[in-house]
Amino acid sequence: MANLQNTAIIDTGFLRIPHGTTAQRPASPVTGLRYFNTTLNIVEWYNGANWIPEILNVNNDPRVEVFTAGGAAETVWTCPPGVFTVQALIVGGGGAGGSANGNCSPGGGGAGGMIDTFIDVTPGQTYPITVGRGGAGNPASPSSVGGNGANSQFGTYIAIGGGGGGGGNDTSNWRGREGGSGGGSQFTIGGFGGRIAQQPTSSSGGYGFPGGDGSTTNPQWGGGGGGGAGSSGGPGTANIGGHGGLGRRSWITGVATWYAGGGGGGHCSNPFSPNFHGRGGQGGGGNGAASPQGAGSAGQTGTGGGGGGASHNNTGGPGGPGIVILRY
Repeated sequence: MANLQNTAIIDTGFLRIPHGTTAQRPASPVTGLRYFNTTLNIVEWYNGANWIPEILNVNNDPRVEVFTAGGAAETVWTCPPGVFTVQALIVGGGGAGGSANGNCSPGGGGAGGMIDTFIDVTPGQTYPITVGRGGAGNPASPSSVGGNGANSQFGTYIAIGGGGGGGGNDTSNWRGREGGSGGGSQFTIGGFGGRIAQQPTSSSGGYGFPGGDGSTTNPQWGGGGGGGAGSSGGPGTANIGGHGGLGRRSWITGVATWYAGGGGGGHCSNPFSPNFHGRGGQGGGGNGAASPQGAGSAGQTGTGGGGGGASHNNTGGPGGPGIVILRY
């Protein structure tokens, strides 16, 4: 490998740095190496021990603004002077877990869709910001499919709210709902699978995965886990509710943080056991329930995590509110 010292490149073209997926990073990197990670869609540099994201900053003074549903759920952001690009994390509200009408095992709520990208902006121009709230867990009877999360938005970029988990005795509700990530299916008789994810196919792009299928085994039913931004919800089995799909990490705040995990599926066994619930996906997903535990757990606030599915005449956990973060 040639070593260049004090080299000036005087041209109007470009210089392409090494690039590839996370798995393709150099096996023996040297300190100071820069690399474009196509898996994370960021530039990284090696500090001698770890790969560190190279976050966009202005005049060595980066600014991070965080918008949550607990604060300014709807607002307008004015682009400061001299700022032409922002890194934006946009996560929709998580879907609620399904509720149980009788001895059944509802699916977990799907996580809110997740967008983590760089966006061109214009100084002085205003951009609408909306932070989606989490979906509500519906009463066990008569309507027991989980409510969808609300969309989050920055400018024209929209992160779709997560789909509610399937539940109840009405077969039209068993499959759950579509959303940024799809809701998981209730225990399945007749082939009702988990719902699809809408975020990856939207005009805004981003991340989202389908919900998991419910178990077909009687009388030990496991609901499917809700989809997450990083993987599909797990299938329910006779032994356990499906685990929620994994979320994704973002470095936008300077610290690796997980967002948009799917909710775990509920489980209703005979005999009852409190140990068979589906776990919420990393990134704020709520745990599913197992009788006699009852209600599903809520998705974590500020993550867009899906709520957990209920068990045995109880209510699904509400979805976690989403978040919008800007760094420039």
